[in-house]
Amino acid sequence: MQDVADNVHIAGVLVRLAPGNCDVSDRLAQQAGVQTHIDDAATGQLVVTIDGPTLEAVRAIHEAIERVPGVVSAHLVCHIADPGSAESVRAGGAS
Repeated sequence: MQDVADNVHIAGVLVRLAPGNCDVSDRLAQQAGVQTHIDDAATGQLVVTIDGPTLEAVRAIHEAIERVPGVVSAHLVCHIADPGSAESVRAGGAS
């Protein structure tokens, strides 16, 4: 059985922005472990993923996103602990 510490944790988050805050996507992209997949300026919503070595690391990034000026809410949509990605990350490859 694989140790949980060998997992990479990945979370999908729906971020809602206050009107006029379309630069938030760029600010989030500068944070380690955050990637924006959908940036819908018309609705003020972003879909981002957060990845980290532990659930606590992902939680800390999620909480930091909630505190970014211009963010109205950041709702966790899914969380996956992926053991296959851990090997790829350690090897320096993409998952």
